[in-house]
Amino acid sequence: MTSFYEKVYYVVRRIPAGKVTSYGRIAEMLSAPRAARAVGYALNALGDKKGDPA
Repeated sequence: MTSFYEKVYYVVRRIPAGKVTSYGRIAEMLSAPRAARAVGYALNALGDKKGDPA
């Protein structure tokens, strides 16, 4: 797992239950506003594992 993915998971875990945000907003929170697609890839890499942040 790359450090970028770890940063994505950290940010996603901080989103309160029941709240929604976009991949683009998560990318902005990571100071990488053009990385929305990479955020999607990071979340897809989790698959259906237990303990996922979403």
